[in-house]
Amino acid sequence: MDPVARALWFIESHLETQFTLDDVARVACVSRFHLCRVFASVTGMAVMQYARARRLEEAAVRLAARPNEPILDTAVAYGFESHAAFTRAFCNHFGVPPRIHRFASHRYPNTRREVMAMSKEIGTKVRPTRLAERAGFTVAGISRRYTWETNDGIPAQWALFSPRIAEVPGRSGWTTYGVCSNSDDTGAFDYLCGVEIVPGTTPGREFHVVAVPAAYYAVFVHEEHVSTLKATVNSIWNHWLPDSGYRAAETPDFEVYDTRFDPDTGFGGVEVWVPIVP
Repeated sequence: MDPVARALWFIESHLETQFTLDDVARVACVSRFHLCRVFASVTGMAVMQYARARRLEEAAVRLAARPNEPILDTAVAYGFESHAAFTRAFCNHFGVPPRIHRFASHRYPNTRREVMAMSKEIGTKVRPTRLAERAGFTVAGISRRYTWETNDGIPAQWALFSPRIAEVPGRSGWTTYGVCSNSDDTGAFDYLCGVEIVPGTTPGREFHVVAVPAAYYAVFVHEEHVSTLKATVNSIWNHWLPDSGYRAAETPDFEVYDTRFDPDTGFGGVEVWVPIVP
């Protein structure tokens, strides 16, 4: 069973009990960092965001099934400390307060069904072409912060950066990099599209800089169209890495677009470098 499936099973089995992100990671058999990264990538939601949504949906079912039960009893059963906190969260999720919901015939999205369907669309299993050490290096370019719900903006980010490659001070070659860093518990991350620069170069305020430390990597090659890269990345994090005996290093991972890649067609292959700890 992959980490996302384990996490989903645990959450669904404990909707009426209190648990932490660390509890879910422990059951998923991966680090907290790894779980946040892969869960958001596969489902489009943060771990605890999913748990909160599912608690609210189960609370909605209970409200409709028990019309005479005090709303506060339902709120407390699903981990909310007050009627006000529950009502606020309920309105944010469903658009109506719980007192209106329980006596109306509403149909709401089922987060569990949607996420389960997404988790089955991860793609085929992949294997690294090699394991390699790489010295630290620095990349300069344009950076944006995304969640796994908003990362459809990455192609537009590349379109903005590509015409400016030659402008990057201290540029070292034409190979470009897509660097993922600074991910957090919500699944948000920084994505920088850029080029390697000569050590000591100061690119100025126009460009952001990410220093990638020396690390040991599993290197994968995505040979299909770049639009399907996400499926390969999901498979790496949700299948290969948990089964590999390695754990994810909490340092930037990155894509490499060398001279084989054609930005006009999206074909030519992309390398995906994932930092690992033996």
